[in-house]
Amino acid sequence: VTTSIETPPGRFADYRLHVSMDPENPANLLPEPGGGNNDVISYPRDATAGISRLTSEAFELAGYAREDLPTLYMNRVYEPAGGDVARLIVQSDQSPDDTVVHVFDEGDWDQILVSLEDFAGHTNIELSIDYQTNGAPSAAAGLRVDDVIIGFAERV
Repeated sequence: VTTSIETPPGRFADYRLHVSMDPENPANLLPEPGGGNNDVISYPRDATAGISRLTSEAFELAGYAREDLPTLYMNRVYEPAGGDVARLIVQSDQSPDDTVVHVFDEGDWDQILVSLEDFAGHTNIELSIDYQTNGAPSAAAGLRVDDVIIGFAERV
């Protein structure tokens, strides 16, 4: 699934968000991304107006239980302008309403871990990243996300 995000009105950027299912320990923090071949998802604050939403391809946690501790691992950096809000939202067949599982805090590149225990056993799970700006121009860097992986914390 390729999602178009309207940056300033009339300009779109295409991203593909595929969530990696990895039963190994994905807890190694990667250095700050760089270089021409890096696929960092970027919500540049100077080019993102209003609300932007990026939704992943659907994936399954069918056959897993809460005790498996399904966990989302994600590297991110977030420099918002005043009034900006960035959230991670999950939906599934069994929980079709938006469930906010994480609100991004300002910070440098680091790895966040988000429990997906409430979605163990679910099908057609989609992750969405919502970024809502205050609408005013800003020199803030915005949100960048990389290395989105679903792992199992009990295997750490």
